Amino acid sequence: MRCSMNLSNEKKKYSYLSKDSFPILCVVLASFFMCAAVSMWSLHNLARSNAKEVSSMVAARVYDILSSNTSEPVTVSRTMAAEKSLMDALEQESSKSEAENVAYFQEYLSRLKNKLNYDAAFVVSEKSRRYYTFKGLNKTVDPINDPHDVWYSAFLESGKPYDSDVDNDETKSGQWTIFVNARIEDNNGNLLGVCGVGVSMTNFRELFKELENEHHVKINLVNKNGLVQVDTDESKIESTVLDINIPAIQGRKDYVPIEAENGDFVVTKYLDDLGWYLVVRNDNLITGSNLINILTWNVLMFLLVIAVIMTTLIIMMRRNHRKSYLAQRLNEQIASTVQLYSFAREFDIIDNTFSDIMSETHNIDDAPLVKQGDAQNALRSHVLKLADPAYHNQLNKFVEFSTLDQRLKNHNVITTEFLSVKDHWLRGRFVVSKRTPLGKVARVLCLAENIDEERRTRESLQVISERALAANQAKSAFLSNMSHEIRTPINTMLGMNEMILRECKDRAILSYAENVSSAGHILMALVNDILDFSKIEAGKMEIIPREYNLSSPIHDLMQLLKFRAEEKGLAFSVDIDPQTPKRMRGDDIRIRQIITNLLTNAVKYTQSGTIVFGIEYDKIDDNRVLLHIYVKDSGQGIKKEDMKKLFSKFERIGEEEHRNIEGTGLGMPITMQLLKMMGSKLEVESIYGLGSRFFFNLEQEVISWEPLGNVEELDKNAPSHIAQQDEAFTAPDANVLVVDDNQMNLVVFKNLLKKTGIKVDIASGGYEALEMTEAKKYDLIFLDHMMPEKDGVETLHALRKQSYGPNSKTPAVCLTANAVSGAKEYYMKEGFHDYLSKPIVPAKLDKLLLKFLPSEKIHGTSDKIEG
Repeated sequence: MRCSMNLSNEKKKYSYLSKDSFPILCVVLASFFMCAAVSMWSLHNLARSNAKEVSSMVAARVYDILSSNTSEPVTVSRTMAAEKSLMDALEQESSKSEAENVAYFQEYLSRLKNKLNYDAAFVVSEKSRRYYTFKGLNKTVDPINDPHDVWYSAFLESGKPYDSDVDNDETKSGQWTIFVNARIEDNNGNLLGVCGVGVSMTNFRELFKELENEHHVKINLVNKNGLVQVDTDESKIESTVLDINIPAIQGRKDYVPIEAENGDFVVTKYLDDLGWYLVVRNDNLITGSNLINILTWNVLMFLLVIAVIMTTLIIMMRRNHRKSYLAQRLNEQIASTVQLYSFAREFDIIDNTFSDIMSETHNIDDAPLVKQGDAQNALRSHVLKLADPAYHNQLNKFVEFSTLDQRLKNHNVITTEFLSVKDHWLRGRFVVSKRTPLGKVARVLCLAENIDEERRTRESLQVISERALAANQAKSAFLSNMSHEIRTPINTMLGMNEMILRECKDRAILSYAENVSSAGHILMALVNDILDFSKIEAGKMEIIPREYNLSSPIHDLMQLLKFRAEEKGLAFSVDIDPQTPKRMRGDDIRIRQIITNLLTNAVKYTQSGTIVFGIEYDKIDDNRVLLHIYVKDSGQGIKKEDMKKLFSKFERIGEEEHRNIEGTGLGMPITMQLLKMMGSKLEVESIYGLGSRFFFNLEQEVISWEPLGNVEELDKNAPSHIAQQDEAFTAPDANVLVVDDNQMNLVVFKNLLKKTGIKVDIASGGYEALEMTEAKKYDLIFLDHMMPEKDGVETLHALRKQSYGPNSKTPAVCLTANAVSGAKEYYMKEGFHDYLSKPIVPAKLDKLLLKFLPSEKIHGTSDKIEG
């Protein structure tokens, strides 16, 4: 069989190299060692021959630099010595006070130093032996008793008009300096003193150090005795004598090369201005070290080259031996996938040729056959034979070569799917195998792949996905309907109960009614939690920022929680920074909901002690503030193992000990999601047995930086419920239309308005309402949103079209049992003036009546609420 092989022979076959490779390896190794030996000999001779040239070159470079830097100080010193004003000052020194002399010479030398930028400038009086510098009187020169002053007597004894020496500059903390000294004589040749300037050796040493490192030499300046005057090592200055035969080169002005006995090359040059010798030495040890380094690198490079050559030879030889084996294995791999393809061809678009890689008559193991002819028609004919006739138009467009370049302009693969005549699903695929230098398609591989099983799997997943989507939509529809269907009877129940609370005088019945009201509001809270969570999961919950006054939600929260805390015997305190901005922009409805969840949770799980509600803030900039909001309780606290359960939906921590606590277990998950939507995060600090602290940070836009003030005073000054009842108003001349398809809601609404004396007309549907609005003028219209036949929005639109009717501009308020964030914006957009959520809160209803009824028809209150 083609695929069979002997693995043991295969292993043996590649366990050693061919005998033919042995002579090649011997030649390569011999060449390497011969080249290495020749290179070492050549490099050694080259280094020795270049040492002299390097030393001479460095000496010339240093000489040029030194000449340019030392000739000027000599000229300046000699010019100073010939200056008449300086001579006169020295001659008149004895006739002036010491202070006058110091002042003159200090001013003279400072001007000279600063103008010519020298490191030192001095004058020595022969008569008084005073040493003047730009800093004043430095000292009295005493060559006999002070070794530092020997230079003075040595210079005078030499009889030279000028000379140079190296010494520590006492005005610069002992810095080594080259001094150029000049004799000051009167017209008769009598010695008046010595003057000169100094140049710091720092710059010279840096130059020498740079050249020494670059050229591996040693540079010195020495005097006629070989004593070192300048060296990069300060310890050798004026203390080391070089072993150089100065007398042998004395009088020579050129560069003098000398080869020392130890192999060093020395080049010397006399410096006229300084009277010193420049010495450049090429250290044989350094040269040898560099030579060794160079040779080492060359050997390493040769080893690397030989390793690369040998590795390449081995790889090439092994590759030749394995070539047929790899080709065979590759064909076996391709052949194992042949059942996935109906055919595979490569098309040369430019030459109009194609090669059968695999087809019904051509095995994939065989070499590709190049066929001349019309490649386009050959492909079209073959594909159309495979495909069901219903897909012929689609495939004609897909295999069209004239559009292929455009379709593959930004892609290397394009595909299409079609049904075969054998009722199998296939995927046609064009794969670019070569492009021209300009990026146009030159050759493509065309494949027809069997995807029958993949297609069935995909369709099965599609069905599952559609079912899941339908189930989710059904759940959303159910919850939406539940919002209306459950809120409506709750609205009726709470509305009727409100009538009992308003009209009944029997204390026992009032107590029952208060319990009904409490239970009804708990039921409403449960419904709201479920609806909010379903909206969050469906991605329909929105954060809608608006301007708000922070004092309003704080007051409401304090009123709500004080009552609940007092019922359980808990202390409730507020710790709010009075400088917190009052007017901000954000979703105050959701902020209120978040804080309410945290506070009610604290009350639920705290049996005794205190609950603290706090707000602090940090100013971000002139337009933004970061609020730090927290709720702290002295409850039982949370165990570490219960922390994860805290934010799980429909779960509550400590269910056994807290099973009597009402709720859905959705409060915390809703809070977490709402904060996430606002760009924040709820954090918890809790110690089991001591209590918990829930806190979050929230960025808000600031509308006004007016401070909130003391919230305790704000709460005290807020009008009470009883006071609000005392401010009841009447409007017996006002006419209101209420439209709702639920008769009980209409009864509730009429009863809520009974004490106001308002004339209330009712309608059970949109069409009936439109007939009534054509016949009578109303001051305010309440329209229920969810009504059969014609809902509230449609009814309002029809009402506004009655352009000449009596109520075309009458204010309209929407009644809704599905109040969510953004509801007001939606209803205002549709043409309503405001909205009122169910169950109806009497205070909110009164507020709307005062807002929209004509002020002249309202009696019993002095304030009409403005919108």
